[in-house]
Amino acid sequence: MSHFIVVPVANTNDRCKGWLDDLLTSLRAGGYYKKDYRVLLCYDNCSMEFQQYFFDKYQGDMIAALNNQNPENLNFCKNVNTGLRQAFAMDAKHFTVLNMDTVLPKESVFKHVAGEGLSFPTPVGDIKDLQKTKPKDLTRTPVLKYSGFCMSFPRKLVETIGVLDERFVAGFEDDEISARAGLAGFPVEVVNINVFHDQSHRDEHPSSTGAYSMADLGVGLGIYRRKWSIPAGMAHEDFNKWILENHTFRPELVCL
Repeated sequence: MSHFIVVPVANTNDRCKGWLDDLLTSLRAGGYYKKDYRVLLCYDNCSMEFQQYFFDKYQGDMIAALNNQNPENLNFCKNVNTGLRQAFAMDAKHFTVLNMDTVLPKESVFKHVAGEGLSFPTPVGDIKDLQKTKPKDLTRTPVLKYSGFCMSFPRKLVETIGVLDERFVAGFEDDEISARAGLAGFPVEVVNINVFHDQSHRDEHPSSTGAYSMADLGVGLGIYRRKWSIPAGMAHEDFNKWILENHTFRPELVCL
């Protein structure tokens, strides 16, 4: 198996079912085959009945459903990492993490986004813009970080820097893994390709709506500062530049 698509699932209603239907339709229309691509769903404290629905309907299209017992549905990083570790153990050569509000065009998006380092597809708008948006040119732009959690990376990156830092709960986990990737010599890029957001596939869980409080974001910001000893008063937009200028990659930075 070469490319695993890891989907952290917090939704527990029909919106999730509709989103997965759309994703698998996109994969089939794009010419993806089961021997090359598999979807790995990672449930955050969902019921067994809800999981059984996907086994019954999609057992030929996905590898497994993994259930994290986390009552507050907030540990997004832990949920993603569960999928990444499982895919790694199954000899994945490439990983893509998709939010559940992500809608893909009917084109070979995974093949184009996949690169040698950490790649982020550009979210270009809401699903209502899908029909009137022209295909993008697939150019890659180097960045120090990028927020907007859909990302793609090769096995070598996981072997070198690990997975997400599970101390982060709300925000900054994508900034932080960008810093580790950059320090380890991997390119961090934004790929100019159509990816859309569809709010109708989200439910009321904070982890699926992005409805975190400023206090939650403040916790993530504090973790980021302390981990990298970032000077007080520095704006978070400048964190990764400062990290790359003042740190080197060390084995203890790997998040297993």
